[in-house]
Amino acid sequence: KNRNDDRWIMQERGEIDYDSKNMMHCFRLLISGINVLKNGEPIVRFSGDELKFLMDIRNGKFEYDYIMNLVDEKMNELDSFNSSIPYSVDIEKINQLYKLLMFGA
Repeated sequence: KNRNDDRWIMQERGEIDYDSKNMMHCFRLLISGINVLKNGEPIVRFSGDELKFLMDIRNGKFEYDYIMNLVDEKMNELDSFNSSIPYSVDIEKINQLYKLLMFGA
């Protein structure tokens, strides 16, 4: 009931052939993830050129193929880091932490 139908207008008109809001959030996560690996912290609030770039994606200013090439570049950049971040999590430790935080036990 709270869906923003204006979000789909450019797609319905055939002006763009991707979900621009979704793509903007994907890039936001890619950029933030790269910053985590480079600087040890995520980017929560964007500004300057990065914000302009994200809003350009959101406003459908780029062709799909161009965007996907940029995604490949960002994914390659992510893959180039030698990170100590594990690919999987220790479920038992997460459950212990959850119980400690929720129940103090």
